[in-house]
Amino acid sequence: MSIDNPYSQYTSRAHQDRADALARAGYRLVTGVADIADGVVALLRKWRDRRQATHELLSLDDRLLKDIGLTRGDIWAAVHGELPDRGIGSAPAPTPAADIALTPHAIAGCNDNQRPRRVA
Repeated sequence: MSIDNPYSQYTSRAHQDRADALARAGYRLVTGVADIADGVVALLRKWRDRRQATHELLSLDDRLLKDIGLTRGDIWAAVHGELPDRGIGSAPAPTPAADIALTPHAIAGCNDNQRPRRVA
């Protein structure tokens, strides 16, 4: 004699819901791991590209580096995008040179003990 379980429909529904939840969790785990792997691959590619660019720039001689506006000390910053903008084409205007020996103060009167010096 078999006794029907009055809760069998609830237990079968619970088993089905549990299986669905585990399937969703497994899918999210797999896609999450895939996203992490894609990020790691992207970081490794970026590292490899920067390493190759650094190697190529270090292989240039100083004259060629100067032609492209770099020094050996600038290579790392240039490759990593941290080189400050130098404003190519907008160089500051040169300051006019002044010879301080020929200024009126230097010629006529140095203020040593309140006596002006004579100019030779």
